[in-house]
Amino acid sequence: MAIRCITFDIGGVLLTLGESVYRLEVAKKLGLQQLPDTYQEHMPDLQRGEIDESAVWEEITGRPVDPHEFDDAYLAHFRPIESMIRLAERLRSQGYITALLSNTQPSHARLMREHRTFIFDFDPILFSCEIGHRKPEIEVYRLLLDRLGLEPHEVVFIDDEPVNVAGALNAGLYAIHHRGNAADTERALRHLLEDVNQHAEPF
Repeated sequence: MAIRCITFDIGGVLLTLGESVYRLEVAKKLGLQQLPDTYQEHMPDLQRGEIDESAVWEEITGRPVDPHEFDDAYLAHFRPIESMIRLAERLRSQGYITALLSNTQPSHARLMREHRTFIFDFDPILFSCEIGHRKPEIEVYRLLLDRLGLEPHEVVFIDDEPVNVAGALNAGLYAIHHRGNAADTERALRHLLEDVNQHAEPF
C-alpha cells in the first residue's frame, strides 16, 4: 500500500520549542529562580491528563495559581515555523492526509486551539493530555492509526525527538527525525514518498 498520511509533532516541528526559556519565565512569574524538579517529575502525568495543572502549581508554590497566568509566556516562546506549516499545506494540496500527534498539557492544548489556529487544517489532532497516553508509548501510535483508519505502512510520522521516532518505527510506521531544518526534512520525506509510492506527485 502507498503512504497516505503524514503526521506531525508540534513542538520543535510546527512550533518553535522554547521550553527552557518558557520555564524560566514561568519561574520568574512565581517568584522563583527556576522551576523545581517537582514540575518535571509531574510532566508525564500532566501530559497524560492524569493530574490537574493547578494542583501542580499549588504544590510548587504553596498557593493557588491560575495556569492562565502563563499564557503570554507560552505564546512568546512557542511560535509557528512557517516553512514546516507550508510543507503540510503542500502535502494536503497533493491529497495527503495531515495529522497531529503531540505530547502536551491541557493549558497548552487550549492555547494552540485559541491562538495557533493553523492546527485546524490537520485531522485528526491528538493531544496526549486528551487521549491518556504520551509518546513514545505504543498505545499512542495505535490510537493514531485507529483514528485514521489506516495501516502502519500508510503513515509517516515526523518528530524532533529520537525516542518518539523510534516509538513510531516500533509501531510499524515510517518515521523521520526532524533536526530543525525544514529543507532537510522535506528532502527526506520526498525521497521516502518516491521510494514507497513510486509515482508520487511533487509537492
